[in-house]
Amino acid sequence: MSRPRRQALSWSRMYREPALPTEAVDLAHVVSPSSWWRRRADRLEAYLGARVVVGGGAYTSLDGRRRVRFESSDSRARFEELDPDLGITRRSHRVRTCASFELRRSRVATAVWHAPVLGRSTSQVCFTGVPRQLGGEPKATFASLVRLFEHADGVRIDRLSATGNLAGDSRHASLADALRQLEHEYANHLGELRSGWGQLDREAHRAWSGYGPSFFDL
Repeated sequence: MSRPRRQALSWSRMYREPALPTEAVDLAHVVSPSSWWRRRADRLEAYLGARVVVGGGAYTSLDGRRRVRFESSDSRARFEELDPDLGITRRSHRVRTCASFELRRSRVATAVWHAPVLGRSTSQVCFTGVPRQLGGEPKATFASLVRLFEHADGVRIDRLSATGNLAGDSRHASLADALRQLEHEYANHLGELRSGWGQLDREAHRAWSGYGPSFFDL
């Protein structure tokens, strides 16, 4: 007898967006009882609080300073520390989960920009692994190239390592916020921002980017 095919946990089972995306709701009401997150709801609540704002593929704390965000085609959740006054990300941890998530709405980039990273960041933002506040030992990841993707609902910054792997990403409400993020993170260690995807110069800048252990972090 052949084994039944194992199906990935779908986003619709994992994440239930309320009628009003900006409405504050109890965290327990937006996490399915059968989901992987429900079995670890204490960790999620310790990070975000008991009530959250749900929308845009993320759970956000009521003060806007912490967020757990998901991206399509990546099973790692982003545990983020935000500065809502400046519109920047202070810390972003990519944490392994045991399921893949599908966002309901695909984002098509209206413009793409790129710039080389000239040395290390002046303020380390991106890590892999569980945040220290939750008992983890995250590892810093380093970028050789950044790409900005402009969408109708905001801007995503991807950071690529010297080997072409994703070293981290962040989302921002506007291009101005995204540029402020780059200034905060790299200052004068970033090359000229140009249109297009750009190419990695692997010889000019070699950086390390790790993804931590092969088992689930949280």
